[in-house]
Amino acid sequence: HFERHARHTAAFKLPFPPVTMANSIASPKATDAFIIVSGIISILFAIFQFKLVSRISLTGAPGGGHSETLVSGVNIDTSKLIGIYEAIREGADSFLKAEYTMCAYFIVAFGTVVLLLVSYTGGEFHIEEGGLTCVSFVAGGLTSMLSGWIGMKVAVFSNARTTVMAAGGNPWTDAF
Repeated sequence: HFERHARHTAAFKLPFPPVTMANSIASPKATDAFIIVSGIISILFAIFQFKLVSRISLTGAPGGGHSETLVSGVNIDTSKLIGIYEAIREGADSFLKAEYTMCAYFIVAFGTVVLLLVSYTGGEFHIEEGGLTCVSFVAGGLTSMLSGWIGMKVAVFSNARTTVMAAGGNPWTDAF
């Protein structure tokens, strides 16, 4: 049955080249441009959001005490908040150092395994093929680590500021 189907399929030729879904939506250059532009817009949006969040002070006016008015009409003592924030920040930094030390060992060990296994084909080593695969593996691991580091820093940085904004007159919208 399969042989007959293969012969029938081979005998039938389309008058036009087959169209894949990827090629029907956009050309490769248009796809590359879309990806690059989307990345740039995302980075600019992240910078904009960081600027908005970083305007929220944990200590009140510059040079002021810890009980300055931080949000319009609300006077809160942030000394305990700052202590908790610092403890969380130190804990997050310690966690990242320990985790990324292990991740670095993993990347080195398995990067070597990838290099050796991919390089050895046909009874001989082709280091250029395995090297490119290994570099891709290491780049993926490092960018993943960088993303995790940025995510942790952003989370810790914004959590205390969200708490300050939630103490205001309109906590639901101000905190967001």
